Amino acid sequence: MRLKTLSVVLWIAVATVAAGGDKAHPQPKTGGTESDPLIQLELKGPGGDDRAGVLLACLNQLPWASRTAVLPQYPGIIARERLHPKATAVAAVGPRKWADVVDLVGRVRKAGFTVSGIYLTQFGTVRIRTQFTLEKPTHEAGQSIAAVYCQMPWLVNARYTEAGTKPEIKPAKNMEVRAEFVLGDSQVIEVGTLLDGLGRAGFPPRAMRVARMFAGVPFGFPIPGDVELVDASGGKRFSRQLQKSGRPLVLIFFPLTGTYKKGKEKKTYHAEPKHFARLKEVAQHFDGRADFAAISSVKGDAPADVAALWRKAGLAFPVHRDPEQKLATALSAEVAHPPPHVFILDAGGKLRYVGEFADGWVEPEKIKRVYLTEALERVLANKYGENGAVFNNSPACACSAAGCHCPKCGCGGPCRCGCSTGGG
Repeated sequence: MRLKTLSVVLWIAVATVAAGGDKAHPQPKTGGTESDPLIQLELKGPGGDDRAGVLLACLNQLPWASRTAVLPQYPGIIARERLHPKATAVAAVGPRKWADVVDLVGRVRKAGFTVSGIYLTQFGTVRIRTQFTLEKPTHEAGQSIAAVYCQMPWLVNARYTEAGTKPEIKPAKNMEVRAEFVLGDSQVIEVGTLLDGLGRAGFPPRAMRVARMFAGVPFGFPIPGDVELVDASGGKRFSRQLQKSGRPLVLIFFPLTGTYKKGKEKKTYHAEPKHFARLKEVAQHFDGRADFAAISSVKGDAPADVAALWRKAGLAFPVHRDPEQKLATALSAEVAHPPPHVFILDAGGKLRYVGEFADGWVEPEKIKRVYLTEALERVLANKYGENGAVFNNSPACACSAAGCHCPKCGCGGPCRCGCSTGGG
């Protein structure tokens, strides 16, 4: 529905101010990281730089968008190779954010554009939660909605809440259909076909929220390379510079302090060289075959204290500070618990393991199984499960630790995979 001329002018002015720019010089958002998934729109509408600015201001208002672009006038910092060939407008979905496609389409249409396609790219794992308001929640209405879902080829292997692979919809006045599924690295889905199909069937949803199924980077995907870190000398270094070409990389996120439970008793952890002795042995064992880098992301951990621990422990690999916790957030690294959170990239830079170092940490003398050694041997042998990780847990999740028991991620002990993307 088109707004009246006066309403359009007022809306454009408010949108532009809210975006943090002016009518003549709007600026794309440049937050998040290069690994954030993208929603790319194919649009038709009036041309010209002035209209492109209006569209950019519209995208900049989206609370979930970390990066934006309007092509070709405002490309922002989204890498060209990530862009869909038909894309006009692009918005990246920030970490742990849900993007409402219905709201997005409504905003773009109010700006005077027609939406021809809505492409989800580089998601890896996808959740789609579609909400309806039914005045007459009948069995026939549920069947009609389910039929639309069944027509979508990209939903063939989707999992619908607890119902399995088919949408068994129980109509209610306020109804939500939940689906989740895995995408390949280069797989694209055109979610606009689902939105349009539901509209033609007479059941336009009031919201269609999409997000990564699990927080962080999916298995088989590269981690962001554009995160700025600080090395031991205080110099700046990008995350892409941590890995040597053709060699696996082990990232160790660790805290200096933390709390843990021993039985019913709550104890305080203070990192000591003895805790890192087994890690030192593993790094030495793989010397020449894989590289290691430690990441200090806890804001309260002083660089001098971290450096002192490293010297006392005799650890040969470097430690970098993540002062704004940007890399930890992008990977959904958990740094509140004593054991380090370990990430392994294969020789091509793709994520293959996320989990614990071993079956113990605060009492190293009791360690019986070193997961890091097992995982790294599998990476060097290119042995991966169907989910792209070295260990394929069931149900599939964002943690690849071996022998885990957590019902969400199987990591054992405190859940560290960040299963929830937040926002319900």
